[in-house]
Amino acid sequence: MNKVNTWIAVAVGMATLLGGVLGTAFTIDSRYAKTGEIADIKDYVQKIDKRLEIKILKDRADALQERMWKIEDRYGMELAEMSEEVRLQYRELKKEYDDIMDKLKRDD
Repeated sequence: MNKVNTWIAVAVGMATLLGGVLGTAFTIDSRYAKTGEIADIKDYVQKIDKRLEIKILKDRADALQERMWKIEDRYGMELAEMSEEVRLQYRELKKEYDDIMDKLKRDD
């Protein structure tokens, strides 16, 4: 009878120990992010970052186009009719606008 009680106590002790180890393993596993999850999150953040960058560039291109149209409405399409200061400003706007449009085309 004494040996049976000892074996039962050892079995219960081992089961308790095994349960504690498994519980700890599951806790650690659920607490820390897995490599695959981190990769998915990084990919998602990169996509959002790319969309935001494109949105900012499009907004800047729209603002530049608006300023160019205002100059064109006021002075006409001919650069020769514009004053030197306005011509320089128009050329800078046009260059920046073209650069943004080229970048947007490359990114698509």
